[in-house]
Amino acid sequence: MDGYSAKIKNSGEHLIRNEFPEKALELDTLVSSPMLSFSQVSKVRTEIQLPTADDIIAHLK
Repeated sequence: MDGYSAKIKNSGEHLIRNEFPEKALELDTLVSSPMLSFSQVSKVRTEIQLPTADDIIAHLK
């Protein structure tokens, strides 16, 4: 049981010390990229024409 506890503890420490900081840096790079810049929002937004309940009822008749 002590071996299992040590294995879980080491795995958790590895995640917190190594994996989490790497992922945080990756996400920071992604958020800072021009692809996700707020100046690009107007280029991404499009008009969406979702069907309304009336459209669905009319289609079923």
